[in-house]
Amino acid sequence: MSFSIGPDGTPTHITVVKSLCDSADQEAIRLLREGPKWNTSSLQAEIKVKF
Repeated sequence: MSFSIGPDGTPTHITVVKSLCDSADQEAIRLLREGPKWNTSSLQAEIKVKF
């Protein structure tokens, strides 16, 4: 997943880089959105989500 980090530390512009399936993609996006705030010193991030 690739995403930008907003000024308030929330992930924005979330993109699935390598799709597993639609339901897994949507769950990974949900977890990212509902997770803790990110450090705002970075503007972009990329993480790997394993199922």
